[in-house]
Amino acid sequence: STFMYGFGEWSHSLLQALRWEAKNNEILIHHSSIHSNLLYLLAFLFKNVPIVAQHHGDSPALMRFRQTKRSTTLLTHFIEKKVLRNVDYFFVLRKWEMKFLSRFLPESHITLQTIGVDFNEFKSVNKGLAREKLNLPQKKIILYVGKFYRLKGVDIILKAFQDLKKKYNVELLLIGGSSTDPLYEDVKKSGARFYGYLPHEELPLYYNAADVYLLPAFSLNYAGIDVATIESLACGTPVVSTTLKDFPTDEWKKLGKIPKDEEDVVKCITEILENPEPFKHCREIARKYYDWGNIIKNTVNIYDKLFKEYYS
Repeated sequence: STFMYGFGEWSHSLLQALRWEAKNNEILIHHSSIHSNLLYLLAFLFKNVPIVAQHHGDSPALMRFRQTKRSTTLLTHFIEKKVLRNVDYFFVLRKWEMKFLSRFLPESHITLQTIGVDFNEFKSVNKGLAREKLNLPQKKIILYVGKFYRLKGVDIILKAFQDLKKKYNVELLLIGGSSTDPLYEDVKKSGARFYGYLPHEELPLYYNAADVYLLPAFSLNYAGIDVATIESLACGTPVVSTTLKDFPTDEWKKLGKIPKDEEDVVKCITEILENPEPFKHCREIARKYYDWGNIIKNTVNIYDKLFKEYYS
């Protein structure tokens, strides 16, 4: 059983099981967060076991201290500095996180890797056919998937839509909202088409129907590239997204545009609508980094390397 205490998640049965496994078998621990007290404890207790940690957007204790000024968080920072040196490999979402962790390990032990997408499920189909199946008009179509709130820039998307309508015959689709979302009423008044939760298997048609996917999330500073952005790229639809700055290589320039600020969003969308040719290979480029098969292969290679270092 896992319990929540003031210092985070805690599972006595998990620790007991890991102690038994480490004593009787050759094991590797893969923990799905970096900046958590449970990982700090595992890294302290299992120094003779290979440990891998996957970043999922959690922030370092020092960053949390600067926001909260809590003395306990500052103490956590000093604990973190010491015990993270016992972790053998990190998979992270952001370049900032890679720079932070390079204080503890060489960058050769840190990889920009997020969760993946099934590129066999999310694949390109004819745009006209996708629109026909969805009963969508043959207009310029811009798309957003997620909650209707400011954190992911929905307010900016709605403003951009109004500006674009002055120049283009354009349609905005927003998927995934609910009546409890902060910007739900704004979306209703905008003239956009909006949907609630849709089954996962229906989403590829919407990505394929769109000309560009939008995520102008200027306040989303610590999440890395999100799944919906990858799903869009897997369907061959370029993106205007602030999260592209955390793409591993300069190939991001063939995936879409990174807006510099809110005023730049319309310009970025316009450039893609008027000249989509530079982004025609976005699916193939994204697949190299975000297809589940490739991610699993990369992860298993790290496992194999660590097993040889610890147990050969």
